[in-house]
Amino acid sequence: MLLHAVDITKRYGREDVLRAAGLQLQSGEMLSILGRSGSGKTTLLKILAGLEAPDSGQVFLEGRDISGLPPNLRGIVYLYQEPLLFPHLNVFENIAFGLRLRHLPRQDVNARVTQLLDNLELPGHAGKMPHQLSGGQRQRVAFGRALAVQPKVLLLDEP
Repeated sequence: MLLHAVDITKRYGREDVLRAAGLQLQSGEMLSILGRSGSGKTTLLKILAGLEAPDSGQVFLEGRDISGLPPNLRGIVYLYQEPLLFPHLNVFENIAFGLRLRHLPRQDVNARVTQLLDNLELPGHAGKMPHQLSGGQRQRVAFGRALAVQPKVLLLDEP
């Protein structure tokens, strides 16, 4: 089992947003979470990523309880509905950001970012700033930044 959430409960005030929610995800699987607006889909994704704490329940990644781990130690990346790019960094540096935080050698960073730029059909945009990109291009840059760190799980909120 790659990702397993058990009895996740989250309340905001007196309102139960999630009540004993759970999911199981095997390696290589894709899973869609469907529901009406306000049903807790985004809240569940944020809990899985470690961006919010559940009131109760546990999250396991590869059999290990990660419920108490901060987001940067989980191996999970969460992409928001709107692409969040650093406005002061160009496309290349936005994609390279997480790799630089991990102190990867410069040639490894350059190779991985260059490959992602090619895969995402953005090779001519490496030096552009986010405000110079279309909405779709900004989404691809955010996706590239998420993929660059090679997460075990990638969570997409309304992709």
